[in-house]
Amino acid sequence: MPLIGKVLVQEEAIAGNSVTATKVAANAISTSEIAVNAITSSEIATNSIQSTHIQGTAVTSVADNSIDAAAIAENSVDSSELVSGSIDTIHIAAAQVTLAKLANNSVNATKIIAGSVTANELADNAVTGAKLAENTVDSSELVTGSIDTIHIGNQQVTTAKLANTAVTTAKITDG
Repeated sequence: MPLIGKVLVQEEAIAGNSVTATKVAANAISTSEIAVNAITSSEIATNSIQSTHIQGTAVTSVADNSIDAAAIAENSVDSSELVSGSIDTIHIAAAQVTLAKLANNSVNATKIIAGSVTANELADNAVTGAKLAENTVDSSELVTGSIDTIHIGNQQVTTAKLANTAVTTAKITDG
């Protein structure tokens, strides 16, 4: 039974809705005086609950599409929060994939633009005879004087290949 001054007031003596907020002393109502589930969202002022009022384990689910970019702190999302395979080319800004970001052996012939590999990109001695297609080297690619006797196969010099007056008597052996 409530005590008013030195007089005990029984609950039946208090008229309905006669105890208003102005008649309740500051800090007179604590959690023990509030019934379970008595406070609902309609009793809570807009924006009155901040993150400091919420226990870390209290939020177990978030409505779809309720978190936007403004709610995410800068530099707070790293690769552990990303779904595997969720980053595709639309998410990568121009010129952001550098040599350091490429895995070893990740660039093959299908990734190279036709005609983009020039002499500057080739290492010294990188092009071997096995890499040359048949009939790709003709006299215009040969350095003058670069064909020695060792390079001429047996029976490859025919009469048609000899210049006039190229064969003298000194070059003819008996027999």
